[in-house]
Amino acid sequence: MAKSIVLAWTNPVDEASDKEFNAWYSGTHVPQVMAHVPGVTGARRYRVVDLPGAGGPPAHRYLCVWETDTNDAASVAAGLQAASAAGKLDTTPAMDVTANPPVVQWFEAVEE
Repeated sequence: MAKSIVLAWTNPVDEASDKEFNAWYSGTHVPQVMAHVPGVTGARRYRVVDLPGAGGPPAHRYLCVWETDTNDAASVAAGLQAASAAGKLDTTPAMDVTANPPVVQWFEAVEE
């Protein structure tokens, strides 16, 4: 069971970029993060379901739930930043980083 999770909400830059965005996220980004960020043990991606009466379309269409083997979210965040700075994580122009940029939240398990 994951000791902490990272939730990352994202969007493609436009409808025409949806396929390219998803191919990059699943085929490039997830494997690179798994290989280069210590503590990350798994990832699962989700697409929003816009149901009638649900209050309209959400700000982000995609969610990735990243699992880690540590309850120290700061160390995973530092590893992610280090991998990015070292050029180990490729980016894509298909991801919206300006009009509706990604939202990332870090959660540690509640130990009782």
